[in-house]
Amino acid sequence: MLIHRPSSASGGFRDGPRRRRRAARSGRRPGAAVQALEPRTLLAAVPIISEIVASNGGGLKDQDGDRSDWIELYNAGDEAIDLAGWTDDPDLPHQWEFPATILGPGGFLVVFASDKDRRVAGAELHTNFKLGADGDYLALVRPDSTVASSFDPTYPPQTSDVSYGVGFDSTQLVAAGATASVKVPTDGSLEGSWNSPSYAPDGSWATGATGVGYGALRPGFDVRYVEANVNVNTLADVDAVLATPALQASSATTTADVVNYIGWGLGGNFFGNVPYPTQSGLLNVDNFIVDATGAVTIPTSGLWTFGVNSDDGFRLTLERDGRVLTSQFNGLRSASDTLQTFDLEAGRYDIRLQAYDRAGGAEVELFAAPGSYSTFADGPFRLVGDAAGGAWPSGARSSTTRRPWRPTSVPP
Repeated sequence: MLIHRPSSASGGFRDGPRRRRRAARSGRRPGAAVQALEPRTLLAAVPIISEIVASNGGGLKDQDGDRSDWIELYNAGDEAIDLAGWTDDPDLPHQWEFPATILGPGGFLVVFASDKDRRVAGAELHTNFKLGADGDYLALVRPDSTVASSFDPTYPPQTSDVSYGVGFDSTQLVAAGATASVKVPTDGSLEGSWNSPSYAPDGSWATGATGVGYGALRPGFDVRYVEANVNVNTLADVDAVLATPALQASSATTTADVVNYIGWGLGGNFFGNVPYPTQSGLLNVDNFIVDATGAVTIPTSGLWTFGVNSDDGFRLTLERDGRVLTSQFNGLRSASDTLQTFDLEAGRYDIRLQAYDRAGGAEVELFAAPGSYSTFADGPFRLVGDAAGGAWPSGARSSTTRRPWRPTSVPP
């Protein structure tokens, strides 16, 4: 049983469990922080009051949509506990008793201190009292009337939407930079196993340093295509046009798995070229910019060569943890390669390619390979982002001979 005794009333609820209702809470800011009590030693097979919120204005809601006060219990033992029949403090009359409720080892249970008095086994539990934000006595009592856990004489005055609870002596924080194993499953093979203390990751797990998180990542590039109303001869012109809407004749955005565009003239090193965004077929469009952004994962540390075949100039940027690496050609040229070798640590890098065309032919492709190369070579280089052949894409041409782009062409 949970016992609640207001600190301002000697002897507690002597004349019944609904002697007093707390006034409705005023508006609170959302979110909840944790205010730690002094550490306590947790005894095996003993449920404790692990956390409370006595002034809930913007946090957890109950099944009615109300932000009631709440009490969290924790079973620190190795065996399940049935809370049915847990009764009151011998110095206080009966207030609120648990129905049959199994709290498993290491399990948590939230009971709303809402004054709604709901005690149905298996359903959401509500006490017949509320908590006092100014500080109250609160206890969890065994059937033999001994106190299993309590805030005695009272918990301290509480702050809106700040929880209060015990510190767990057995808790260890993982140090920054500690080794971690990570796997993103594609099926249910890890279900019910990965979180077991005895589970050991196999060779399919990636290993790296903490921190580790997750998020929704869309593969490929976000591409912005801008036609300028001024001549674009240099990277300084690119920066000016992208930063100044008045210099832009039109602008469009799209997505692409790889950067492998052609407008007019000779192609690059790879098949599968596609028209620039908003263009179609072999069009001779002048003074435009492609700005492609995304992320690339380097699977192994070491030397990596990134290449850009472009007509005309470009700027390539790789960035990770404040380290910025660049490669560029600042000027006008026909379709040609620029290769740059970087010494990279394994991991994820933000990548950005800005390419421009002044006049005549127009083409750009972005590719990479592990190792150091001064010229393009068939085989090791793959288009960045096309994972059809593995970590890096397949599809390199069998010859570096230039050729006009044809929409229906295939590798010989």
